Amino acid sequence: MALVTKQQMINALQDERPGFKEAYIGKALVATFNYQTEDEKSHNGTETNNNIGFSGSDARDGSITAKYFLKHRTLLPWMVENWMRDWRGAPRITKYARQLNMVAEMKAAKAKATSKPTPNFTHDQEPDMKHVFLGHTSDGHDVWYGIKFSEVIIRFGNEEPQYRAMDVNDARSVDSYQEAVELVNQYNRK
Repeated sequence: MALVTKQQMINALQDERPGFKEAYIGKALVATFNYQTEDEKSHNGTETNNNIGFSGSDARDGSITAKYFLKHRTLLPWMVENWMRDWRGAPRITKYARQLNMVAEMKAAKAKATSKPTPNFTHDQEPDMKHVFLGHTSDGHDVWYGIKFSEVIIRFGNEEPQYRAMDVNDARSVDSYQEAVELVNQYNRK
């Protein structure tokens, strides 16, 4: 499933919040500008026909506008108008939807690869699961240790949906679980 489509871009560009359109177009241009070769970036042109970066007809405008956005974090009204001009029945900036989708997919893949584990918010307790109360964190939350599955359970209240459970090995890499993991380590050393 595509993360960025031409239609999604058209819909987003209809957002009337102040500064939204400038930021949206600016970020899209910067993402496309990043596909230009270093020589193309320095000359505000397109010398290589590699189907990435700006097309030859957009290279000068795209490069200048992207550089302006990088420096000022906004665009001038004429720049926005230029990229909102009709191109085959849609704003001109939408011609780069395919490349922007590639950028979004790469970002999503990178985020997934580097993301830390997240806790389960509803703890699935089995009848023979043994929990040991280990103490409280400095911010007052109860810490339990589920021995059968070797998981840390932090309770934010007395109802199951308020539990957050995570495997101890995964919890070691999550900053907010360090105090709870240390309580588990102390318990296991006994």
